[in-house]
Amino acid sequence: EAHVDEAPEPLMISLNSEGNIVFQKQVVSLEALAQKLEFIRETRPEVDAVIRAEGERPYKDVIEIMRTVRKVGIGVKLATQPET
Repeated sequence: EAHVDEAPEPLMISLNSEGNIVFQKQVVSLEALAQKLEFIRETRPEVDAVIRAEGERPYKDVIEIMRTVRKVGIGVKLATQPET
């Protein structure tokens, strides 16, 4: 049973170095991502998503994913990687 005071585990969405969107260990299109997120939101309305971009991905690619996630009604954050 989930505790009400605990924040739910965020959904991790990755943009890999080839430019593919990876969600739940599967490469998905933006449309498929939106469908999966809509389904998850029905059962976990309070969940947020975190986007992690690998390598030097164009900013517009990340923005497209953010727009898709927000359109479904899920809050979105960017995972920041420490600079080496």
